[in-house]
Amino acid sequence: LFLFMSHAKPLTTLAPRRPPYTIACLYMVVSILGQFAVHLTVLVHALHLTRPHIEQAWVCSPESTNSTLAQEEGLTAPLCSGYCDEIGCNGCIDGTCISDRHPDANFSPNIINSIVFLTTTISQISTFFVNYKGRPYMMSMLEHKPMAYALLAGFVSVSAACLEIVPEFNSFLQMTVMPSVEFKFNILGLLVTDVVGAFLAEKLASLLFYNSACWNATDKLLQ
Repeated sequence: LFLFMSHAKPLTTLAPRRPPYTIACLYMVVSILGQFAVHLTVLVHALHLTRPHIEQAWVCSPESTNSTLAQEEGLTAPLCSGYCDEIGCNGCIDGTCISDRHPDANFSPNIINSIVFLTTTISQISTFFVNYKGRPYMMSMLEHKPMAYALLAGFVSVSAACLEIVPEFNSFLQMTVMPSVEFKFNILGLLVTDVVGAFLAEKLASLLFYNSACWNATDKLLQ
């Protein structure tokens, strides 16, 4: 997306007004903070939806019948000892079983990191979609075909991963299985909310403050 953004061409005709004269204007600040608030709210709600589906996935260490975190939380773990490829542990360091929540353990898909991946990915895609200005300064989104196709592919891919339309694709992304159909559509609704909310936040900031952001000190003196 950064590559396609850099290939956007300016129009050959002069725009009827200046672009914002500085990135430190009120329009930029309100737009960025509004979009950030939308992304953060969606992420928090998505994580809240995962709470009932979080499993205590502790695995035992070779020194004890309980992993360290399981002992701290008073949870029992099955008796096991050995290398990961022998007993099928989720968390490993140098082939030895530990808790799969250990910060140095090998990556293990779970509902939390899968949902965080979806929400952060859609927020990055929507950032490009929402903040691409296009006309009257640059070619529009529809005119910039590579950018439009890349964004469309991103939206479709994230939606397909959320709904598990192609399970092999989710496995390739190392995502865990969604717990229910209702959960899938709840997360999809949040992803749509993220895009729509960021779009509305930017448009509201543009409506209220964009014109004033395009006037520099000289313009105001000459007015």
